[in-house]
Amino acid sequence: MDFKLVARALDIAIARVAEAEYTRLSEGMSPDECAKRAADALWSLYGLSHGTPPEYNEWDSLFYLTWYQPRQINLALATIAQRYRESSAPLHVIDIGCGAFATPIAMAIAVAASDTLRSDIPVEVYGIDPSEPMRSIGHRLWRELLTIARETPELSRLKYGMQRTRGTTYSSLADYYKSGHAHEAGHTPSPSCWLTAIHAVYASNVHLLQQDVQNIRNISNPVYEAITCHRVGLPHAQSLCRPEAKVAVFRRDRFYFDGYLHHTTDWRGQLRDRLPRTHWITGTFLSRPVPWNPPQGDIPLLWPPLNDGSQI
Repeated sequence: MDFKLVARALDIAIARVAEAEYTRLSEGMSPDECAKRAADALWSLYGLSHGTPPEYNEWDSLFYLTWYQPRQINLALATIAQRYRESSAPLHVIDIGCGAFATPIAMAIAVAASDTLRSDIPVEVYGIDPSEPMRSIGHRLWRELLTIARETPELSRLKYGMQRTRGTTYSSLADYYKSGHAHEAGHTPSPSCWLTAIHAVYASNVHLLQQDVQNIRNISNPVYEAITCHRVGLPHAQSLCRPEAKVAVFRRDRFYFDGYLHHTTDWRGQLRDRLPRTHWITGTFLSRPVPWNPPQGDIPLLWPPLNDGSQI
């Protein structure tokens, strides 16, 4: 599969969803009001670099989509792709803090990139996230990407991977277990249950996540757990992990996507030019090119550890 074509499709999908969402959110607002909402959201998201989560309201979610989401997809894909190739059973993934669908999209790409398109190994990804705006924008990104895959013959494998990946989202783990979709240990046939949390752990939510993760272990008995975090959040992420979990290293040459998202970067630049210059943060942040693989310390914690014990 041509990962450059997949990256371009993702880039186009993100830019299209961003424009549609901005048009919806800005309807009836003055340019000054839009500029203030954009500045507030960018400032809110800036706190992530210091371990402070934003509100994840509609404006936060829009700008998250056009900056953090590409990196999260890249991280999720690097974390699960090798394990998927080794899997021999249907997968049931419980994705804590699913946000804007980084893990489902990464899982679909992993299915599409498999050497053999294994129709007998379906994938279910069930996301848990309290932010309805994040879950909503994730659904829209998924639909837009699938539309592009259907319209592009060269992306037939991606279309297949997305069609083989199923699931839905919930606002809480309790709702997931009430849904009837939940995997419970001991059911027959028993799929392999995975637990993932891609950059979802903060000081403010770690105690709640500890309870959720333990409940998942008690009820669903996952066979693989993958948690990623920014370096500043490592102690909190480690507190969720099993004692046997190991810190791995993301080798930058092993990421599936590299370079920049040109369509998403152009959209941000055009928005910058449309907004009044009432706050420095919009001009500064919206001028930056959007990278797939930013130069910062992202850390995966894996259980069971990789065979080589160290690198992805």
